[in-house]
Amino acid sequence: MKAPVSESGFTLIESIFTIVIIAIAMTGIVAVWSSAVSRSADPLWQSQTASLGKFYVAQVHATPFAALVDYEGEIKTLSGDKVAGYAGFSVKIAVVNAGEDFSLPAAALKKVEVVISTSVGGEQHFVTYRGQY
Repeated sequence: MKAPVSESGFTLIESIFTIVIIAIAMTGIVAVWSSAVSRSADPLWQSQTASLGKFYVAQVHATPFAALVDYEGEIKTLSGDKVAGYAGFSVKIAVVNAGEDFSLPAAALKKVEVVISTSVGGEQHFVTYRGQY
């Protein structure tokens, strides 16, 4: 006995409709996935810039008050030695007199801003104050 037409399978139109729905769904899934993949390295560079920021803040506090100066360039210690493992990173250190921020003579306190930049366009700012003691 032959099955009725309604129970024999999909029609061509039903098959095309199903393919279109699946294609639309896959487009959305791939868009979300590619967005997530492009940001998958963010935690890595953020932890590296945080590590470098802590490194430079420690260097600032270890440097004599009178020797604090501005710097911009590749990742180096304040004494000039290269730091390995940070290709694509750069640092900018800005030093300004900031005693007036705390009702002191301007030259009594220095504000040091450290900006770490990455090759992917991210940057983090670190600020510390250094007094003459």
